[in-house]
Amino acid sequence: MNNKFFWLGTAIIGATVIGLAPWEANSPFFLLAQTLKASEPLTLTKETQTNQSKLILAQNEADYTEAIKLNPDNADAYINRGNLRYNKKDYQGAEADYTQAIKLNPEYADAYYNRGNLRVAVKDYQGAAADYTQVIKLDPEYADAYYNRGLLRYNEKDYQGAEADYTEVVKLNPENADAYVNRGLLRYNEKDYQGAKADFNQAIKLNPDEADAYSNRGNLRVEVKDYQGAIADFNQAIKLDPDDARAYYNRGNLRRKVKDYRGAAADFNQAIKLDSEFAEAYNNRGVLRVEVKDYQGAIADLQIATQLFRKQGNTELYQKAQKLLSKLGSSK
Repeated sequence: MNNKFFWLGTAIIGATVIGLAPWEANSPFFLLAQTLKASEPLTLTKETQTNQSKLILAQNEADYTEAIKLNPDNADAYINRGNLRYNKKDYQGAEADYTQAIKLNPEYADAYYNRGNLRVAVKDYQGAAADYTQVIKLDPEYADAYYNRGLLRYNEKDYQGAEADYTEVVKLNPENADAYVNRGLLRYNEKDYQGAKADFNQAIKLNPDEADAYSNRGNLRVEVKDYQGAIADFNQAIKLDPDDARAYYNRGNLRRKVKDYRGAAADFNQAIKLDSEFAEAYNNRGVLRVEVKDYQGAIADLQIATQLFRKQGNTELYQKAQKLLSKLGSSK
């Protein structure tokens, strides 16, 4: 029985700062799409075997508890009750069930996998990584375990290990567009632009509606000064996901870089409209306003940016934005 109940998500998306400080002339910073998505809800196994060694699917925890009383050696019953408990955010109870399933069947890869996902939910990342590694030891072709371990390794800045995991995923599942996006991001960070571009291209080939692949390829094209190609990618990302503030932000940075100040302002405005706490967008719109000599508007934006950077715990960018504010104040 292969009960792959849930996993962490699809693509790494979000906001990581790339590049030079935004207040230096002609050097806006860009955001790659690379933050963990939230875990998706658990689902029960679709198999409904009626033999005595397996459990017919039940709809509530009490049914599984009764089944365990009748057959305390039924590992599947513990797994499925654990899933229900997870959905109710009874993480302690769910972990106890997964652990019992492992005790009953130490070679039950799915039990380790589910416990690993639960441990991610409670931020026990070391324990989760150990569970995913055990899954892979038991089943070297368990692609989801490589995928999720890759996410953990990425967050721990083990980029080489994360890339190795995603390489394994695409070997096992060459149709997984998200794995190509993730490996492309890792290669981008290592400045392997050729490898990153190949991965983003493959992700787009597999899933032409993958907005993050276009956004990230656009950022890569900025790095290699293919501005026309970058604009085209940002345009497509926005077409596919018009509510993604980062795509407008990235296009705004590029438009500012090529001195399309009106277009840049429109993009920063839209990014802020979509995400009112987008500190980088306020910051870079403030820089843009300095360049067009709208000093009052620049000060207003930078004041909001410093407040947001401080609220978000981004000390480095807070200090730099504050420094620019001070310069503007002393020049008035």
